[in-house]
Formats: sequence, structure tokens, C-alpha cells
Amino acid sequence: MSVFEQKNFTDDKKITKRFSHPTDNEDVKLLTDILHHSGTNPDERKRIETEQEAWRTVNAMFEEKEKELKKVIDDQAKLIEEPKRKLGDK
Repeated sequence: MSVFEQKNFTDDKKITKRFSHPTDNEDVKLLTDILHHSGTNPDERKRIETEQEAWRTVNAMFEEKEKELKKVIDDQAKLIEEPKRKLGDK
């Protein structure tokens, strides 16, 4: 789990550092090497930041639409429940 703790990748000055915990798992070594490269390579970091910003924009655009559609669905469910309730009362 230490792979996911940000404090293991940045120091007090927020400078990227190497993952220093020993591991025998080759997959974890590969993962930490990729993460280190992505965090220290300026071009790769810029590409990742641009991609993250694009996802934030897309999510923000669809969040409002999702709320609108949920309201429509809830309203439709209420319209359906009213006649069902009246039939159940009879």
C-alpha cells in the first residue's frame, strides 16, 4: 500500500523523489519506475496534466446533465407510482 502514499514520492518541498521501500515484486518495481518517470519527465507530466484537465472539463459538463436526467427519471417514477398506489387502494 505504500506505493499509493504520496509522502513516499515527494519530500517536504514537494520535490519528486524515488520510491525507497524495498520490494521483490517486479510488477511493483515497474509500476514505481513508470510513476517516477511520469512525475519527473516534464513532457510526460504536461501530457498527463492536460489529459486530467480534459477529463475534469468533460466530467463537469456531464455532471449537470446527469443531475437533470436524474430529476426527469425521479419525476417519471413519481408519476408511475401515483396510479399504482391508487389501484392498490381499491
